[in-house]
Amino acid sequence: MNLHSDKIICIGLFSENEFFLAGLESIVSEIENCKVVFATGNENALSSAIVTSTPNICILDLNLHLEKTKNLFASLKESNNNLKIIVLSKADHPYNIFRAFHLGAQGHLSKSADSKIIHRAIVSVFYTGSFYNENVLSEAPEASKKEKQIITDQELAMLNLFCTEMSLKEIARETNLSVAIVEGYKQILSEKLKANSRESLIVTAYKIGLISGADL
Repeated sequence: MNLHSDKIICIGLFSENEFFLAGLESIVSEIENCKVVFATGNENALSSAIVTSTPNICILDLNLHLEKTKNLFASLKESNNNLKIIVLSKADHPYNIFRAFHLGAQGHLSKSADSKIIHRAIVSVFYTGSFYNENVLSEAPEASKKEKQIITDQELAMLNLFCTEMSLKEIARETNLSVAIVEGYKQILSEKLKANSRESLIVTAYKIGLISGADL
């Protein structure tokens, strides 16, 4: 991956928060070999801006939990099938990372990411096709059918709960189990999937097809 290529990467930006959008535009405009071709806070104008400005990458500040976000992704891909998308959300919560995967984004960033991280994300998505929290990716082992086969139905049910925003205490209340038992399930799943954190557990489970995100 050449960080110093002379190729100009055209970027489209979207956020309904005009102050955040202005700040993001300022940051991206200063990144070497990046050109902001549009910055809008109007969701209805987003698809047409993609058609007329033909960005390589769109950086979208979206609420990943809304049903309309799924429809928006489909609309954007229809407007430009080659478009790559980086989603911004408030934090690198495992649910947000997983949801971004499921919706079809090529990258996920925390809204608190600095200019260096944003630069790396743009370059990585443009040249390699993806960018996610490096700590999550480095902890996630390679996919394995063998690991998929050793997960029990009960563990799979718990795994799906770990893919939500619920804390372990909230999962315990939801399942009428003690927090200790919920933590035990998390430990067992982490050992079976060779994951070192809840984030990497989700990424690994997604990679090997244990979870699809269809119900999220």
